[in-house]
Amino acid sequence: MTGRSTIPTVIDSDNALGSANQKFFGGDVDDAFALAFLLKSKLHIHKLLSVDGNAKADICHKNNLEIRRLVDSNVECQQGHAASSSLPTDSTYLALGPLTNLSYYLNQGYMPDCVWLTLGRITTMGNFPPFWPVEFNLTKDFVAARHVLSSPCKKIVVPLDVAYNLKTPANLKVELVKSTVGIYLWSHLQRWRWRSLLLKGRLSFPVWDLVSAVAQVNPEIVTLKKATGYLFANGLFLCDADGNRASYHRREKAILSVEIDLVVDINVEAIWELFFKMLRIP
Repeated sequence: MTGRSTIPTVIDSDNALGSANQKFFGGDVDDAFALAFLLKSKLHIHKLLSVDGNAKADICHKNNLEIRRLVDSNVECQQGHAASSSLPTDSTYLALGPLTNLSYYLNQGYMPDCVWLTLGRITTMGNFPPFWPVEFNLTKDFVAARHVLSSPCKKIVVPLDVAYNLKTPANLKVELVKSTVGIYLWSHLQRWRWRSLLLKGRLSFPVWDLVSAVAQVNPEIVTLKKATGYLFANGLFLCDADGNRASYHRREKAILSVEIDLVVDINVEAIWELFFKMLRIP
């Protein structure tokens, strides 16, 4: 455990795992992995919010409550944002979904110490879809995303092409069934495994948001570098670090450029080891 655990953390999630009424394959399940880890940790969590994204905010809220129950946590859960709510300014804001709530709070005068965002890319294969991915957390509420990215708060970005390396390991089931919350995760992620098999030809899939979650407790699992992020009108957020400039995209066409701390590498083996160990803690 590091000193980071003493800083209040606000978690904002569009957790779709557990949503029986979702589309055939359901929403991405990575938020639930992140929440299971964080709620089991001794991180000082001020509040867990839900936001419209992979599911409606009220459904995400119910899913959050269920994970909280399974890990026997007393963290306050809140559906969406509330005008009467106040958030500590000396806090870390962990955004696991679209940025609607954070934009609202910034408009109310809230200014966190830093914001963790999982979005963007360091490299792309081309200038048009499908050579760059749809940035769901940006395009779901593009106005809010632009507002957050242009704010003066410190932004730590986990780009998708780095987080993509954190794919589920072969021993996923063996490790998950060792804990109550792990059994819950396993029982609700089967649709996502079959989706991956259909689209990618494999049952494993990336668990994007687990990177930033584990980094809150063990920051040494990520490597950070100063960088510049460029937001384009099509929803792409392109990140440049150490002169590594992806081709195809003319930076002068960006509608916003912003200085960021960029995660350029992750310790995949250590993340999974810490995740499974955390879930087994009584």
